[in-house]
Amino acid sequence: MLERATPDAWRALAGLLQEDGQLEEALRAHESALWALRGDEARAALGALAGALGDDDAAARDTAGLYRRVLAFPAAAAAAAASGRAERYRALVERAYAELREHEGRLRKKTRWLLWRTVLGETGDAIELERQREDLLSELVLRGVEEREVPPFVRRVLLEHYGLRAATGSGAGEALAFLERARSFAQALRHPAMRAEALAHVAWAFAELGEGARALAVAQQAEEQAQAGGGPAPPHHAFRARAVARIGAVHERAAGHGKGAAHLERALAQVARLVGQESDLRSQESADAHKALVACVGALADVRGGGAAPDDPLLGRALQLLAERPPERQALALSGAAKDLLRLGAAERGRALARALLHRPQLGLIYVQDAVSALEVLLGEQPPAAEDAERIVAALLATPERDPIDEHSIPMLLVALRGVRGAPWDVIERMRQTLLRRGQPYPAALVRVAGLRRLAELRDRQRGAQLLAVALDEAWQLPAPASGAPVERMRVVTRLAALVPAFGMRERGLELLEQVKERALREPDLYVRNELLMSTALAASRLGESGSSLDLLEEVALRAVEAFQAAQTGPRRGGTPSWVMFETLDACAAGVAELGDARRGLPLVQRLGDVARAALRQSGGGHDVGRFFYLHSLIQGGHAALALGDAGAAEKSFTDAFARMREAQGQDLIDLLQKAAETAGQLQGAQRYGLARQVLEAAEAGGGQGDLFERFTIDLTARIARDMVQGESAFAAALKRWKGREERGIRDRVALERLG
Repeated sequence: MLERATPDAWRALAGLLQEDGQLEEALRAHESALWALRGDEARAALGALAGALGDDDAAARDTAGLYRRVLAFPAAAAAAAASGRAERYRALVERAYAELREHEGRLRKKTRWLLWRTVLGETGDAIELERQREDLLSELVLRGVEEREVPPFVRRVLLEHYGLRAATGSGAGEALAFLERARSFAQALRHPAMRAEALAHVAWAFAELGEGARALAVAQQAEEQAQAGGGPAPPHHAFRARAVARIGAVHERAAGHGKGAAHLERALAQVARLVGQESDLRSQESADAHKALVACVGALADVRGGGAAPDDPLLGRALQLLAERPPERQALALSGAAKDLLRLGAAERGRALARALLHRPQLGLIYVQDAVSALEVLLGEQPPAAEDAERIVAALLATPERDPIDEHSIPMLLVALRGVRGAPWDVIERMRQTLLRRGQPYPAALVRVAGLRRLAELRDRQRGAQLLAVALDEAWQLPAPASGAPVERMRVVTRLAALVPAFGMRERGLELLEQVKERALREPDLYVRNELLMSTALAASRLGESGSSLDLLEEVALRAVEAFQAAQTGPRRGGTPSWVMFETLDACAAGVAELGDARRGLPLVQRLGDVARAALRQSGGGHDVGRFFYLHSLIQGGHAALALGDAGAAEKSFTDAFARMREAQGQDLIDLLQKAAETAGQLQGAQRYGLARQVLEAAEAGGGQGDLFERFTIDLTARIARDMVQGESAFAAALKRWKGREERGIRDRVALERLG
């Protein structure tokens, strides 16, 4: 099917997509054609693409604009060279290189190679070609073909061909058996509204596996519960609306297009009534109603595959409801729905909502952050418009003392730096000087973290490494409070330490991390010491120097154990409890798993597990907050053991954790089950289903813990059902095969293509 498509077929699809106003998707189809062509055919295809795109853009702000600039470059550069205008030629080359380097971090791998290859074919720069080759081949090894690189039209084709087929993979039988177990779990929930939503998620999982009859049967059970009266208060109408939306998705997938439209319309109508009746925007009922709106958008995105028609009435109604929300709720809901709006092909309309929120002068900074988060997703591979970027910077600088720049502002500022006029570091320095003049050294240090993250995105390793070392030196000089721990200084240092791997600082990076570790060991406050050691371990594991990194990880783990044991056996003091050091031990376990050295990693994981088991034995019965950390560490250790190839050690860790998990209560139990469910979703085969069953059994044993816990069980059911079928459905298997072919095609061309 897709693998048999010819370049002519891809170009024909590109023309249809461009006529339909889908320029970005048309470029993806053009790229598929170009990837198969060489020599004169490739040059002719590039010329045709240049004609289809039109004239050179004044600024390369999106992928289409970048293509226009690059496709115009060879002729302009050749003309400058032929006429002897060396300065003009140099300026054209510098601009082309600068624009590609600015955007290459967000480009698809195919796009990046095609654009650079076009420019380098004119300049003959073999060194830059090798840099691009090395970078792209490394990206393929680390990430493969990412989800963002799958064109919507590919998803649509695969969904149409494989969406209703029964799963036939080796794990399909286990997945179906597990879903029956999840169905029983959902049926046992206390409230009918919550039973309805949990069952609807199970039904959707059956539908994804191609089990249409079973999916519809479970959906019928869910609908009966959604319509059932009675049950404990409150009535939870929002959960019923979410259930109805998901039931509609099940009918669309299992019974055919249009069969679930009535359910989706009913769900949106229920949400409209709920948000229309709210009187207190800060209430739980208001939050639930807006989450139901997000859930409706998600259900619609699941059934529309690669995108909805522009005039889709259900999408139009959902967008209208979003637009009608008060700004604060709109920002929250838009942030939650952004990925699904992107899948629905409604990015432009979503961006318009986000941009309108940005320019509301009275919107609090926390909601501006939500709007920026949504905008970042909806922009896809594009940077923000310059005026939006400047508005974000202005909003951050305008924050009053009671709502200052903090560590949560860094991602928001990073988005702005992708679109600002001028050099990002110049913008950062101006912001930093303004904040220092106001007497705000902590916000000034944080904006520099954002600037360094932007330099990492731009792969400016030499400059970034130098500035990072300076920033770390200065971070240690941040003033500490007269009383209490130097928490702000710690927050800056940990975020700077996380950037060490981003600049390829191997030997120098280990030196910097060693300094962070030594400073951490001198910190009397265990909370600060733990955070610094944890950041050291995580950064060391990502440096790529496995031997030296393992030395550092072992040292950090040893020091964390010593700190815990000294606090346990020494005199009781006020301050942070000693069990917080287990967060550092978890980071060390995750780090050795990432490094992948089983010979040295497994003994370390075993030692950390023994420390957690000993702490559990000492905790005895009754309520002990530290027990959460010990159990969490056993789950993390089990995951690390599996990653390093020791299934027996992993099974022992999981068994020991679940043997005591029932002693956990409230949020501790919820967090432990979330961690275990997350771990199960990352495993394969029997290990995945075995751990997931233990999660459900522990959740059942925790029943009766109130409304909060039952809310959690819905999310738990949805997560486990989704993770358990991931990779088992016929559609998922077909998508995996497509990604594999795409990865091989990219690797083969990038590895072999030369200039000339």
